[in-house]
Amino acid sequence: MSIAETKYNSALKDGYMELDDDDNNKYYDLPGKAGSESTTGEKTTYQFYNKVDATGGDQGNIQVWSKDDKTPPGTQHIGTYEKDADGSYTFKRNDNFFTGAKADDPRVLALEQPNNDDGTKIRAKTAQVVQENASQNVKDWTRKQCEAAGGTNCVQEAEKESNDLMLSEKQNQALNEAAKNEPATAEELEEREKTLTSDVDNAQMRKDYEDIKYPLTLNPEYQDFIQFQMVEYVPRQFKTKGKGTTINPRNTAGLQTVIGNKDPGNKRKSLLQGAGNAIVTGEAGSAGDYSDEKNGERKILATMTLPIPAGIGDQNGVDWGQHQVNQLEAAIAGFAGDVTAGGGQGSMKDLEGAAKSTATGEAVRAGTISAALSGTAFTQREYGAVLNKNMELLFNGPRLRGFSFTFRMSPRDPEEAKAVKGIIRQFKQGMSPKKGQTFTFIKAPHTFFIGYYHKGSTSPWLNMFKECALESMTMNYTPDGQYSTFYDGPMTSYEMQLSFKELEPVFDSDYDEATGGANNEFIGY
Repeated sequence: MSIAETKYNSALKDGYMELDDDDNNKYYDLPGKAGSESTTGEKTTYQFYNKVDATGGDQGNIQVWSKDDKTPPGTQHIGTYEKDADGSYTFKRNDNFFTGAKADDPRVLALEQPNNDDGTKIRAKTAQVVQENASQNVKDWTRKQCEAAGGTNCVQEAEKESNDLMLSEKQNQALNEAAKNEPATAEELEEREKTLTSDVDNAQMRKDYEDIKYPLTLNPEYQDFIQFQMVEYVPRQFKTKGKGTTINPRNTAGLQTVIGNKDPGNKRKSLLQGAGNAIVTGEAGSAGDYSDEKNGERKILATMTLPIPAGIGDQNGVDWGQHQVNQLEAAIAGFAGDVTAGGGQGSMKDLEGAAKSTATGEAVRAGTISAALSGTAFTQREYGAVLNKNMELLFNGPRLRGFSFTFRMSPRDPEEAKAVKGIIRQFKQGMSPKKGQTFTFIKAPHTFFIGYYHKGSTSPWLNMFKECALESMTMNYTPDGQYSTFYDGPMTSYEMQLSFKELEPVFDSDYDEATGGANNEFIGY
């Protein structure tokens, strides 16, 4: 039962949905304005409109009417597109002697004719125009009645009514299935983006961290150290350029310098004073200014500074692999490459010629026989030889570097114990995933910039690091083999093992970008 029949039945005109004369979508022309002018008697121009049956067993049938340009205008029922069980339509002329149209009427011919003069079939196009107009009329009519009744979601209701009347049950099922997979509209995508952004931007996470060092007496003026800067993870995202889509590059930390800020009003105090530290991005030899508390454009959430541990090192690697190709595969590969480059026809001739040449042809023949007689070792038995597989080591891609550090921390007083506890807590909390505001999404953990420092600046004698994720953290609270605490509770010693992995591979250009072109003055990555 249709929506109109149950909710807006009183608005139907004799059981039909019919728009008023002032509705913009009521009247239409047939393709090529077929049937728009009479060929007999006085020249008369016609327009067409529809009435859609909304009740009874004839639901969905489309009456085609015409209106002439006389004063007052005359209307006539030309015929009806009757809806079949499968949802298709068949046109039948209104053959009523008094109110119908004659078989040779140009308007009837326009709706019935299978071909026009040049043989192009237009019956399907004509039917399509009528059905599309009828469907739009149903939508417009239902929407107006819905709005007049103070209804909500009138556009969706009109769409459903049009489908119910104009489509078969099978077509409606297919339409509903397609709607489930239909791409979201621009408005829906924008709303989803706002929801996602809000959920991620307002993630449930700690906002304020501290700058902590161990031991508290660590002096960068005389002692080398390693520092971990914790920053909020920033995805690389996509960017569209021209017709292609690429991924934004990730910036490197570059050379850095620890500076001492002796201004007591500044949030971050000097590491030289033994109460924290700060790092900024700067050119080689530059002290920079840390008042913005940033590493380049990245806000530093916290810094953890420790003595450089034993066992440090790095391992740079790339992925190379053994590959092979025989004569037959090489010929086919060459042909495919030429076709891809647009030289298809010539390449086929080349392939045929290669197959006929003495050495290659024999290899192709042997390869074909070997393929047909798999497991019989044809070439070995026949010739005492194997096909040349052109074995070669080929480049497969870069590898990501990983780093592990093990720190032994044995606090010597209550303040140093607090520093050790804070370092452990900040690494643990920083590496933890972040709940989205509504827990719909889980935000990535914080990441780290790592650096070795000599006299307050990036050490040229040790490797550098790209931005890293802390993959695992292992704590041993009894590294001496037995439980031991101070009188006020802290453990007498802690062993902390951190395992990091860089977010992206190291590339050739990274060395120059990171060191400002200072070639062999720094080891680099």
